[in-house]
Amino acid sequence: MRFNDKELVHLSLGQSDMEGVLNHKRPPSGNFSQYGYKERLFKLRCNLLFYFRISEIGQIDDKQYEVCTGVPFAFSITFGDEPERKHLFSGRSETYIYEWVNALRRS
Repeated sequence: MRFNDKELVHLSLGQSDMEGVLNHKRPPSGNFSQYGYKERLFKLRCNLLFYFRISEIGQIDDKQYEVCTGVPFAFSITFGDEPERKHLFSGRSETYIYEWVNALRRS
């Protein structure tokens, strides 16, 4: 199924199956490697995962960046068409991470 940009924006702003703040580290691409994690608001709707930048007061923003060295509560996602690119996620507790992993598996 394909979506255009307007449809994706509409879906991302609607009711989600699960949403919350996670730290995300993208896989390196080209000559640019990202060494730290960025805090983002994630929304899972059906099998679509959206993320938004957030500010210190919890509103959507584009300026926050956090570097995490030890990551106690984390999981990763790889996609079938790019198995070598691993997206890393971390959260505030083991229970919180299990909730996300279970929600992603259900989707």
